[in-house]
Order: sequence, then C-alpha cells, then structure tokens
Amino acid sequence: MFGRGVIAIGLLWLAGCAHDPLAEAEIYPGLVEAEAPEGELTPVLFSAEDTPARQGFLYIAMYDAAVAAQNAGLARAAASLEEAKTKAGEVLYAIDPELAPAWPAKTTGIVQLWEGSSYGLRRALGRMVEEIRAAPASAELRSYGPRAIRCAENTLERAEQVVALSRRVLAAGSDAELEPVLRELQDVAIALNNGVPSPDDEGCGLQQAYLYLSQVGVDVVEG
Repeated sequence: MFGRGVIAIGLLWLAGCAHDPLAEAEIYPGLVEAEAPEGELTPVLFSAEDTPARQGFLYIAMYDAAVAAQNAGLARAAASLEEAKTKAGEVLYAIDPELAPAWPAKTTGIVQLWEGSSYGLRRALGRMVEEIRAAPASAELRSYGPRAIRCAENTLERAEQVVALSRRVLAAGSDAELEPVLRELQDVAIALNNGVPSPDDEGCGLQQAYLYLSQVGVDVVEG
C-alpha cells in the first residue's frame, strides 16, 4: 500500500541521518506527498498534523530513538567527561526535549541546535498508543494493535531507564567509574528500536511495533 511505501522510504532515510535540520522547515527529501491519506492509523503510520514535517508518530518515535542510540554511543566514546555529558544531554533531548539541560552552547562553546525531531520519543509514543486504542477495530487491528502497544510500552519503560542513566552521567564529578554507566546507557538506548531477545513480546521494541502495524496499513485516495 502507498502508506507503507512512504513510511518505508522515511525509515530508510532515517537510518542514515541522525541530525535533522529539515524538521523545522517541514521538508523531507524522498517523501512523496499524498493527496488524501485515509484508513486506519493514518496519524501513526502516515502523517500527523502537529509533528515535524507532519510525519507519523511511529516515524518520529523511531527517529528520536535512533538519535538517542547514536548519542549514547558517542557519549561512551567521548574523549572527556564534558563531551560525554554533552552527548548525554542530546540523549535526553531525543527522549523528551523538556528534560535536556538548559545549555546556551555545547562542547565547542558555539551555539548549536539540539539533535532530534524536537518532538520527543515520549510524546510521540504516547500519541501513538492513544491513536491505536481509539481507532475502529478491524480484524487486523484487533490482532496486531495490542502487540504494537506492548512494544511501545516496552520502549517507554526503556526510555525511563535511558533518562535515569543519562542523568547519572550529567551528575558525575569524574569519569573514573563512568564506563559501566555509559555502556548500559548505550545498550538500553539501542534497545529502544531494536528490542532485546525474547521468546515473546516482552522484549520487543519499535522495529517490531512497525512490523506489526504494517499488517494494518493505510490506503490513499487520490482526488
């Protein structure tokens, strides 16, 4: 379906680009503009009115999860404590912009934009779950909707872990015992999208949620 193709293009582009300076301009190369998206879960899978570039809530959540994971890795590889703290601040911004430190500048002393969509993973997932629960229940949605919600709830739980670990990094007075914290931060942040090995949905993340919701789909009616 058209909707699935569009989100697939968006997610492929997401994988290669963590910093998104185009979000505020509401421009995304490679995305095809639809005349009239209709169907189940349009705001989740296709387009929502109040998101950057009017992307769907799932796209925004996966985007910010990828930004958090990338910056968690950069925090672990940082050459100094201050650099690690800066990257931990980026992780917090991707999870929830209101949690980020109120720094006028980052790392070099030059004012830079925060990385991420500016919408935040927490907010996007909250809206996504609301939309799934409120949607008319087709056979596909009855089957796959609760599973996708479980994956979203898993991700929100991991997001709280990411927040707690990032705050520990920001509060550190030295880097002597920071490596275990940074390693755990990176592992949990990666699991936001990837999930963790599990025989059932207890370990699933946003990639699995996307696979479930792709079974529901969105139709586009061209005017």
